[in-house]
Formats: sequence, C-alpha cells, structure tokens
Amino acid sequence: NGSWERSSGDTWVNTNIADGGHNNFDIADPNFRQSAFQQGQLMVAYEPRNQVDQNWIADTLFVFYGNEGVPFIGPATTDPTHAGWIWTGREHLFRSTNYGRNPVMTKEKHREHCNIWYGDGDVNESGTYEPALDLCDDFKPLGNPAAAGRLTNASFGASKALGTVAAVEPARDGKTLWAATSMGRIFVSKNSDAVDAATVVLDRIDDEATNTPNRYPTAIYVDPADSNHAWITYSGFNAKTPTTPGHVFEVRYVPGASTFTVLDGSTFGDIPATSIAVANDGTIVVGTDYGAVSSNGDGNWVEAGKGLPHVVVADLVYVPSRDLMYAGTHGQGVWTLRLK
Repeated sequence: NGSWERSSGDTWVNTNIADGGHNNFDIADPNFRQSAFQQGQLMVAYEPRNQVDQNWIADTLFVFYGNEGVPFIGPATTDPTHAGWIWTGREHLFRSTNYGRNPVMTKEKHREHCNIWYGDGDVNESGTYEPALDLCDDFKPLGNPAAAGRLTNASFGASKALGTVAAVEPARDGKTLWAATSMGRIFVSKNSDAVDAATVVLDRIDDEATNTPNRYPTAIYVDPADSNHAWITYSGFNAKTPTTPGHVFEVRYVPGASTFTVLDGSTFGDIPATSIAVANDGTIVVGTDYGAVSSNGDGNWVEAGKGLPHVVVADLVYVPSRDLMYAGTHGQGVWTLRLK
C-alpha cells in the first residue's frame, strides 16, 4: 500500500502512508506532488521522494463537507493547463487554484502548520487551533455550495441520484471539465475556469441519451484536440443492466443532444473496464480487471501488447511526445507499452 515514487532506475520510495489514492504531478513545477489516501484525504509535497514532506490540503472537504459521501479512493487530478490547479470530488466537485494550499501561507508556513507528521494546525497563528478558521487548503465547491449543488442531488434530475463523484477530468482548453457520479451521471462544464467557483455551470448529459448505463463510470479521457469529445469506461456487467450494455463509450457533447456510442463490439467481453487512454493515432487502450486491450474504435479488441499480467489495470497514462503508454496495475507494478 501507499504512494510510490521514483525519478530514475528501478528504486521506488513509498512517499505516503495508508492506502495509496490518486497521485499527480503539476504541469509546471517538477518538484510538486499531490498524493492521497482513503476517504478523499489529500496531501501535497514540494520535494521529490521526501517521505516527511507531506502537507495536508483537505480541511474544507472534511470540516464543511464531511457529511457528503466519498468513495474509499476519492477522485483527484491536477490540471493539464493551469499550474497549481487540483480537482477533486465528494458529492460536490471542488477546485484548488493554489497547489491545494491556503494562499495565506508560504510553502514553509504550510509545512509548519499543516504537515501531517508535525504540523501544529494553527494556520492563522492565533495560538489556538480552530477547525473552521485554520484551513490548510483553498478548495472551493463548483456551482451552488449548498446541497443543491451536489452532482448526486435531485436538483439535477430524479434518475441515477445519490452516490458520489466517481471521476473528474479537465480538458486541455483550460475551461472544460468532465465529471461522473458513481450511479452513472455524466456532467460537462464549459466554464470551470470561472474566477468565482460558485458561477461554474454543470450540464448533466447522460439523460440526453437512452443507452447510458446506471453503472459506475471508472475513467474519462478527454480528446486533447476537442474538449467536447471524450471516452468513458464503466465497471460492472452487462448482465446486470441488459437494456443498457456497454463498458467503453465514445461521447460527443452537444448541449441538449449529446451522444454515447458503445465501442464494445463483440470481442470486448462482459468484463469491467477500469481505465482508458487514447494514443495520437487513435488507438484506444482500455484497462480491465484482467489486463489491457486495444482497439482502433471499430469494436474489435485485442490484447494490448505482450507481457502485462492479467490483473486489474487501475490506471493508464499516455505520454504523447513519446507515444508511450504507462499501465498501473494492482499489485504487479507499473508497465510501459510503446505503441510504435
């Protein structure tokens, strides 16, 4: 368990305690790392491979939104365009614009007050720790900060209510954000970069198509060239939702008329899909409970390369400049696939 990091060679350092969650680097600062553990707990570090440099950034999520549901491994990701931006979710979506850190603090002060090992918690330096005032982070909820702004709320419709935010993925245009809930709701925002987070508008789109499953969406990959185009994977089994089958969908966002096209074909099989990434040439690689498969989008799926263990592929990361796919497995390490 934990969050493991390496810079070169084969030596990994466990830089975080507990069950490792979503870990991310920053688009601009190569020394920055965001890490996580269970129930949506988030930290950041300012030095690579430093096991002590773990600084808390989740006060807002627990002090003011602790009554909201959150997955055992809550979603979290950094932004591909905006340096210092972090996205996460419970039932609301949340955005940080300052590396997760309350802007009243420098990095040094953040360590002093919010380090998980030795921080004193006294952010405002009043001499007393007061949870509602001594906030280590700068997270703000997107949209309505009250219960009606929860993506799981009846304010967004009666179907597929409740649950938690399951996935969040920012696009490369700097303003579009995709998100999903555990019951199968899909949302798109076209102004996620609004200065006032409360003015961000979230458009629910899964109810615009009749073939969207009420199963757990596991991953979203947004087309780098078209922020209105994405691919979404779903967990679960078609046998449980026979009228809405499918594990891999190509989605095109059109306000009021979005489309979801099933890409499973006849060879994907009725197995949970866990992760997805799309290469420069359009090759779609999907992680499953039993390894990884690839397709050109025509519904024909084959094993993605050779040698990958037949275990859960929890994450796929594509590096376009190197045409290289990284696959993170459960218990069997990280693997690479060179697509050309």
